[in-house]
Amino acid sequence: MALALLCEGEYAGNVRELEGVVLCAYLFARDQGLAEIGVQHLPAEVTPRLQYKRRGDREENRIVVERILRITGGNVKKAAQLLGVSRTTVSAARQNS
Repeated sequence: MALALLCEGEYAGNVRELEGVVLCAYLFARDQGLAEIGVQHLPAEVTPRLQYKRRGDREENRIVVERILRITGGNVKKAAQLLGVSRTTVSAARQNS
């Protein structure tokens, strides 16, 4: 899941910025004794939970939901978990497209 989020991200600084994000995530994971980077190790700007705004613009939120659904292979439950919202919210955003 973390790899999919990294692949979907936009990096203004190109490869150097991406390298920095991956290095930070790796160090966080290693500090926890883990050999694999998880979503929880990614910086805030990469994680979808901070991109989805509960009272934000519907169109912007719909775009975030669609992106996460692509990442999760259409799995509404996983998308809802990543966004920190209910499955109903994800389904409603999907229907508004």
